[in-house]
Amino acid sequence: MKVRILDTPPPPKELVAPQEMPQDKPPEDDPSKDKGIAVYGQPGEGDPAGLEGGMAGGKAGGTVGIIDLPEGAVPPKPKSSNKPPEYPREMRKEGKIGYVTLRIVVNADGRVTDVQLVDGEEPFVTEAIQAVKTWRYEPARLDGVPIAVYRNIKVKFKLDI
Repeated sequence: MKVRILDTPPPPKELVAPQEMPQDKPPEDDPSKDKGIAVYGQPGEGDPAGLEGGMAGGKAGGTVGIIDLPEGAVPPKPKSSNKPPEYPREMRKEGKIGYVTLRIVVNADGRVTDVQLVDGEEPFVTEAIQAVKTWRYEPARLDGVPIAVYRNIKVKFKLDI
């Protein structure tokens, strides 16, 4: 298979409705005209179990291959090397505690992507998001195969007394 690497993304194609219904089937094309596939971007940045676009679980704007944890699946486990977020200095001085709830995607390779805020207040939100984006997980598995899943996580900011 031929693979062409593009320097820029291809321009979008205009969709045009046919003016009349074709009566004959189109002729077979010449296989020697096949240009192969064209790719844009860096290799290795996608999710091995998911494809961009589409609707996951019937949710518009979702990502194909990313779902809520199915019944019988093993949930993702955070790696012990994940560092907790920095406690905001001004909140530490004031003795304030906080919680941030995030909806994340854990890809089939264990990376965290698509971090969305569910609940929380600044400056805790900024610190939580920055930390969580660097976290790695043992991916969720369904029938032994790694899968990408949505997870809601709660990041706690509490002072040690």
